[in-house]
Amino acid sequence: MLTILIVIATLALLILIHELGHFLSAKLAGLRIEEFGFGFPPRLFGKKIGETIYSLNLVPFGGFVKIYGESDRSLPDIPEKERNFAFKSVGVRAIILISGTLNNFIFGWLLLSFIFFIGVPTLADDTNRSQLKDIQITISMVAPNSPADLAGLKPDDKILEIKTSNESLPAKDFNSFLEFIEKHKGEKLVFTILRGKQIFDVEVISRANPPKNEGPTGIALAEIGFSKLPFLKSLITGLTFSLKIASVILETLGKIIKNLFIGAPVEEIIVGPVGIVGIVNQVTHLGLSYLFRLIAIISLNLAVLNILPFPALDGGRLVFLGIEKIKGSPVSKKVEQIIHATGFAFLILLMVIVTVRDVIRIF
Repeated sequence: MLTILIVIATLALLILIHELGHFLSAKLAGLRIEEFGFGFPPRLFGKKIGETIYSLNLVPFGGFVKIYGESDRSLPDIPEKERNFAFKSVGVRAIILISGTLNNFIFGWLLLSFIFFIGVPTLADDTNRSQLKDIQITISMVAPNSPADLAGLKPDDKILEIKTSNESLPAKDFNSFLEFIEKHKGEKLVFTILRGKQIFDVEVISRANPPKNEGPTGIALAEIGFSKLPFLKSLITGLTFSLKIASVILETLGKIIKNLFIGAPVEEIIVGPVGIVGIVNQVTHLGLSYLFRLIAIISLNLAVLNILPFPALDGGRLVFLGIEKIKGSPVSKKVEQIIHATGFAFLILLMVIVTVRDVIRIF
């Protein structure tokens, strides 16, 4: 239940940030906002504050800002033309459309920068050990069906201590720790584990004759510390990583579209809300740093996806503005609405298909 609440809160926050970009830029341009909606109609609840209705709608996967003037500018006797979206220049309307995507990108960038500022988990070695803080012996991998796997140990578990029936060793020196495990192979070992904020003991029956490259318990260990960057450097590094992530998202989308056209299988990398719940459930056990990183990546995904030139998305609306700029007059409002409605229906269908596939994966 907690995981579901985190997912709902995350998606609500990112949608709010996106729509807030449209809302604020439209306000700065002097436009009248008729409705600020979370989710898509039908409306469940709405309250008018000033000249704007703030609404909660039935379909939760999205949101919208309804701006006065998103109608045909050729209609006669339109009042308040200076506050009408259709009568603003192409440049102003483009800025309003881009601002939602820009907000999601900036949020993802700042969140990644914050993570770099407070500390990023980093593998310790002789070159960086002196620069890292809170170095801990950490499980980096658990072999399937090994004693550690059967006992419930997981990657990223921090080991605080290891014990046998008559001997114990705090997890401070990496080499001594490895020697202790080797020395007591074939015996029952008790690991004191830190997972998130929980500390507990796990009993592992180590193997006297383990398979090759697995060791007595079946775990791979690493020393992980936190690398903290100065404020300005964290902003620069956060921006660099954000641009890299956006680039990877675009490259991945390109591969998916190419595979769809040539009939090649699409990799199992697309997830919907149900899939996100599963990912968040795994990440929350690793700590806030990993959860914040995931939220940043989702925000950057929303930024990239919304700027794509597809009907119903901000990028699709920008295409129509580009056509208007080139031909000197807007595309027929009726034609544009039909195209966007078709694109929206396709996106809803895609969401349903992805959600069904996520459910099938679970069962």
